[in-house]
Amino acid sequence: MRFEVLREYPDRETKDKWDRFLSRVSFPSHYSAPAYFREPFWKDKMPFAVLVFDDSNEITAVATGLSLGSGIQCGMFVRPQVAIAPGDGDSGSLGLLFDGFRAAGSKGLSEITLFSWEPIPGLQDLGFSERISEGEERTVVLDLSVGADEIFSSFSPSRRNNLRKAMKRSHLEIADLSSEDELRELYPIHAAWCRTKSIAPTPYDDLKCAWQLKENRKILVAKHEGRVIAASYFRFSRGGVVEYAGNNSDPEFLHLKPNDLLMWESIKWACDSGFPKFSMGGSHTFLQRFGGEIVNTYRYQVDLSWLKTNRLKNNAKSLFLGLYRAIPNDLRQKAKRHLGIRSGSINPDSSASKD
Repeated sequence: MRFEVLREYPDRETKDKWDRFLSRVSFPSHYSAPAYFREPFWKDKMPFAVLVFDDSNEITAVATGLSLGSGIQCGMFVRPQVAIAPGDGDSGSLGLLFDGFRAAGSKGLSEITLFSWEPIPGLQDLGFSERISEGEERTVVLDLSVGADEIFSSFSPSRRNNLRKAMKRSHLEIADLSSEDELRELYPIHAAWCRTKSIAPTPYDDLKCAWQLKENRKILVAKHEGRVIAASYFRFSRGGVVEYAGNNSDPEFLHLKPNDLLMWESIKWACDSGFPKFSMGGSHTFLQRFGGEIVNTYRYQVDLSWLKTNRLKNNAKSLFLGLYRAIPNDLRQKAKRHLGIRSGSINPDSSASKD
């Protein structure tokens, strides 16, 4: 057995092995696939992948992430980036995964944080702490195997009614983003939404690059009288999971329910394309009204600092975030604008509206 650290798109042989591995796991996602390295959002963030190989030289575990100063981050609660093949989560494989993280990190690596769709008990034997997602950290997942009609029937009554009215009025056209002219129409909507959240918009060229990654990304737009008024962003891994990455929309047209229609059209597309699962990338009210199951994900974290100072900082941060999340979202946003708090440049995966 061995591990390998990649910092760029793999060669053909490794890619084929990686694809075979993904066909065996429960949640094969875009960010746990080779295409992770083709994303435009990782500039200067040192993306990496750790691959663990068994004695027959087949991949049994994958983790992708970013090396951020003294820490390593592999995903988020709503976007796990660690996958273990069924039956391969033994101490040997996990030990090699741990060794791979150490090799992928900086010389002063002091903390490793990773997220998984499923529990990995063996990591606790290696010193990792486990935390299960809570509240809106959890994720709504749709089982697409039941078909679009059955999924529609599981929507909340208000969601079904909104969709029926919107479809009957026929005021909006829902389609794939098909040209750079449409992207140029969309970008001011994206930028305006970011201003309401006091965050920096995704650079136009990065958004354009993401749109061009059509093998793993989809942007659906809603048009009113030929004009783009909303868009939703999706990631996917062929034969695996479709993930909702976010939405930007013009407030002037929200009464036409563009976001409801965009999500419904994406679900129908995913069913027709044979995907088994659809992750909503969160679990707030708008997403829960599309039915599905609210699932827990898992965070594993290990403090490698000499005096375990990271653990103390993380405990304090968790306490603060718990108090912060208890504040209604509209009050949070008003406070951020009043205080002039701005985040760094963002991308649709981490920041686009899901309301």
